[in-house]
Amino acid sequence: MSAPLLSPAEGRRQRRELMQQIARDQRRQQREHLVDLRAQVRQARTDRKAALEQARARCRGERLAARQRVQELRERVIRELREAVAAERASARETCSARLGAARGISDRIARVRAQLEAERSYQRDMRRIERANRQRTRAAHRTTAAEHRSQSDDTVAGNIPPELVSLWERVKRSIRGSDRMSRTEAFLEYAESHPEEVLQALDDRTDALVRELEARERDASRAFREAASPSPNFAESTPESYAGGDVPF
Repeated sequence: MSAPLLSPAEGRRQRRELMQQIARDQRRQQREHLVDLRAQVRQARTDRKAALEQARARCRGERLAARQRVQELRERVIRELREAVAAERASARETCSARLGAARGISDRIARVRAQLEAERSYQRDMRRIERANRQRTRAAHRTTAAEHRSQSDDTVAGNIPPELVSLWERVKRSIRGSDRMSRTEAFLEYAESHPEEVLQALDDRTDALVRELEARERDASRAFREAASPSPNFAESTPESYAGGDVPF
């Protein structure tokens, strides 16, 4: 038994209902897609923030470690100077003791007293000479250490920093200067700590690019969602066949 023929009005009504259902399905899918994209954007932003903080914290740790190495170097230089001074003082005391011993062996009292006085005076002269030389060597060591830190070579800095930061160093090294209080290594790591975005680029981190990509996709999806909410004036006359070109989103 053949199906009853539809009246033109009934055909238009069913066609209109079909198109409305297609539009509702399309809008539902677009809404779900937009919600999912927004969740991905939020997560990507959270990951990027965490990556930036990790990069900043890592550079801070490397900078403090570099400063500690510099401090240890200074302490070692000062310790070696103090050990050298202590050895010179001990030598001066031994020399003085030997001279006093020789003076005590002099039978003539006046000559003995003169020899003892000369031994004491020589000892005092030696001690003043030692202290003078110690002050000069200490100042020279500080100046030398400071100069070395200011003028650390490019290769020295590259050897002091993590290998994955060398590419960033090569890009900015001409602008990095050391000072009396900070080596070039520290100055670079301080720069990196203040520019974590550049550190992420050097580490080939994808969080920043992912955020940009997802934000662009979210804008496109949001625009498509708004456009779907405003159908064209000829929507009611559209037919399922008009979607044969692939416009139907499912």
